[in-house]
Order: sequence, then C-alpha cells, then structure tokens
Amino acid sequence: MPDHRTHKAICRLLLGRAYPDVDKFLDSTYPISGRKHRQDWVHSIYGAMLYAIMNDFDEEKFLAGLIHLMADEMDQKALKLLLQFIKS
Repeated sequence: MPDHRTHKAICRLLLGRAYPDVDKFLDSTYPISGRKHRQDWVHSIYGAMLYAIMNDFDEEKFLAGLIHLMADEMDQKALKLLLQFIKS
C-alpha cells in the first residue's frame, strides 16, 4: 500500500498538483480500523464523491480520490512501473 508521499507524487504527475486533503480524508478511518480502513465506506468511490461534493463539486479532488483508490489496489512492483511510465 503506498504512503501519502507516493499518492502525492502520482497526483502531481497526473493532475499537476498534489491533493493531500483528499488522501487524508480517504484514509481518515485508519487510526480506528488500521489496515482494514480500506474496507470502510470512506475509502471508496463513495467517499471520493462525497469529499468532492463537500468541496463545491471539485472534479479534480474526485479524480485525485480515484487515483488514490487505484494506487492502493496496485502491488508495489506495478506502482513503481506506473511511476516510471508517467515520468518518461
């Protein structure tokens, strides 16, 4: 599972800037649920939609949320390949 630094790097490369507030929101139940926070509704497409709606329907925040969720599903090797591909 990528850390927030990796999430920021991916967003910077794909969207032109990082969205740490989105990452913080999607991972907000981590202190309670630990690694199982990914099973909570907040860490889902619904959580990404809700956060975008709460921020004046900010489409880029929604995209950042989707990118966060997809990166979390990738294994470390695939994530490294993605970062290399994006940078080239």
